[in-house]
Amino acid sequence: MPETINKVDNRQIIGGVFSKRENADKAIERFIRSFTDANMGIVNDDDIVAVIRNREYIDYVRGMGIDILCEPFGADLMIAYMADRPDSMSPIAPKDVPGKDLESVREAIDKLLRTRRAAALH
Repeated sequence: MPETINKVDNRQIIGGVFSKRENADKAIERFIRSFTDANMGIVNDDDIVAVIRNREYIDYVRGMGIDILCEPFGADLMIAYMADRPDSMSPIAPKDVPGKDLESVREAIDKLLRTRRAAALH
């Protein structure tokens, strides 16, 4: 069976510790949880977020061997679809949203936003 490797970018956690903004023990706990979160498998529609990143970021992520679901947004910007986890943001790969294409992912985000807006109005 092939070994699964999950890579998590935790520069914010490390930066928080080195700048003394965060207790080291708490930062280590968050760091470990971020790896557990990255192994959660299929992503629920409620956890999908769209973030704007430059092409350099997308190339960097792909260079680490991570398949990221994304699409162009202007000259040098991309919309990257991520899983909003409790302690990290994880890039979503097509395998994380089985049976969904980009249009389906966009619709899921739109539906979630409409639901949250309606709830906020009541």
